[in-house]
Amino acid sequence: MPNVRRTHRVALLAPVVALAAASVLAGCGSSDDDAQAAQPAAGSLTAANFVDRVTAAQQKVESERMVVTATSGGNDISVTTDLVRKGDGYDFAMTLKYPEMDGWDVRYLDSTYYIDMGSLSSDKFLKYDPKDPGALGELGSTFTSLGKQADPTASVSAFQGAVQSLDAQGGPDADGVQEYVLVADTSKVSGVIGDQIKQAGASASLPTTLTYHFWVDGEDRVRKTTTDIGSTTSTVEFSKIGEKVTVEKPSDDDLTTADKLGTAG
Repeated sequence: MPNVRRTHRVALLAPVVALAAASVLAGCGSSDDDAQAAQPAAGSLTAANFVDRVTAAQQKVESERMVVTATSGGNDISVTTDLVRKGDGYDFAMTLKYPEMDGWDVRYLDSTYYIDMGSLSSDKFLKYDPKDPGALGELGSTFTSLGKQADPTASVSAFQGAVQSLDAQGGPDADGVQEYVLVADTSKVSGVIGDQIKQAGASASLPTTLTYHFWVDGEDRVRKTTTDIGSTTSTVEFSKIGEKVTVEKPSDDDLTTADKLGTAG
């Protein structure tokens, strides 16, 4: 069985990453090779069209890197995720930096998770099928939740009908990136993101509205976002837009099983 104390710490990370993902709303844009798709957006972003337009931009994304840095409860957290579009979703490779989880490597491809927990898994990957949620108990459901947050399009749809206002801050910079302040109705955020926000509010009263800062380029692609939710401060930045990204499947020699977790300490 997994080490209970460390499994609990993994579970604590899920709301943090989810809240950071919620602040993204969308990812970056399409591949540089997609010349027809990468046309400048027409008109201004408003509270009424923000979700629809950044959703449309995100649906053109073929690959990107998302880096989340956050501070929660005195802990510094960093999550780097490389995403590659696969059908209607994404394959991804995620690296976690968190107390006692530094350098954990989580990969998702072919509808299967591969999780390297460092010394806890003897530097090998645990293979996990999300269709069998009971296989790893709380640990498995936590990584399934993290995986859902790696889909920026799902994060966008969670804010449909929740945006109260969107205000531009000054003018665009030399690269055409414009800062916006978005205010969302906390109670109207839905889906997995809404569930995670409610979990965060279980231990601390959340405000009726949440404020996000977005930096959006001329093609409706979000380049950066910052937010403070409860005790969590997070920044999300995007890079490697449209660059070749590969999510590699571990070899059979690099796999381990759940019964061996925690035997190395």
